[in-house]
Amino acid sequence: MSTRSSISLKQPNGKFRSIYCHWDGYIQGGVGETLYLNYKDIKTINKLLDLGDLSVLGEKPEHDPKDWDSHSSDYTRCKTYKDRGENNIDAREFDFVDDVEEYYDWSEYHYFFIDGEWYVAEGKDNHLGKLKDKLVI
Repeated sequence: MSTRSSISLKQPNGKFRSIYCHWDGYIQGGVGETLYLNYKDIKTINKLLDLGDLSVLGEKPEHDPKDWDSHSSDYTRCKTYKDRGENNIDAREFDFVDDVEEYYDWSEYHYFFIDGEWYVAEGKDNHLGKLKDKLVI
């Protein structure tokens, strides 16, 4: 069973650039912790978003087209849907947080990098909380 999530970056124009991530969307021990520990600046996050929708979020915004299987043991790199030959998986742009949550309404977690800090909304509650306050590290 997957725990789905979205990952978004607030752009200088105020809009949100976003992708989908299929596996391990949990805050603790999943996407939330990986984002908090490894994706700390806009340049790195943009490199991640350039990969498009993900099967698995890796520790680095890198991927290997020969290693798309989400069940392989190397989680340092991302597993992208692009590597499986899928289409229509590029990052999308949204006007508001609510638009992101509505588009990815099947996701259990929504992660947002806003003004240098990670936030998370669980489900469709539309309440953004600081990710660091929800992690035990």
